[in-house]
Amino acid sequence: MTALHYPGLKIDCDYCGHRSSAEATACEGCKRAFKFRTKDVSDWKGSEFYSWMFAYSFQLDEKAEAEGYATLPRNEQMHYLTGYFYTQVMNGGVGQYFFNPSGVTSPELILALKEMGAVRLAAILEPVVQKFPDGQPPQEMKDRAACMDAMGDDDWWEALDEPVMALIDAKNSPEDLLELLYAACAAKSV
Repeated sequence: MTALHYPGLKIDCDYCGHRSSAEATACEGCKRAFKFRTKDVSDWKGSEFYSWMFAYSFQLDEKAEAEGYATLPRNEQMHYLTGYFYTQVMNGGVGQYFFNPSGVTSPELILALKEMGAVRLAAILEPVVQKFPDGQPPQEMKDRAACMDAMGDDDWWEALDEPVMALIDAKNSPEDLLELLYAACAAKSV
């Protein structure tokens, strides 16, 4: 099985950020090999799943903004939601994900996580989402921030990072989020 690819999207290098042609097997900027494009999926390890997720996440964000999230095929929606979540959490934790505009997508993320089989992660995040009014973080950042402050202090938000990170960034995670994402996206692309 070859790497799942989204037609029309180029490949963003997870090392230097350069956007290479869609057919590239190595970054046209820094020349690092796109291992996820050159190895069979059955041989992928965590880094190849990460490279695949990164390669398309920012472009899917741009596509969702330009064309509307609802116009994306389901596999692209799932990748967009999960990539947005993953990159925000890895950059600044669960609190950053909810504070930034990404937090508005959290109800859809919960559905996508369940759909792809990341039920443990969904079980951690769903009660947080339900604490927002009507289970939906407000569109306006200041309103979202006020809700988050009412839900808990910095320690409360930071306490969420450990169980989430144990699922999305641990070597022996019982739920390999990016592998589940790849499998779900591959299944939805046919």
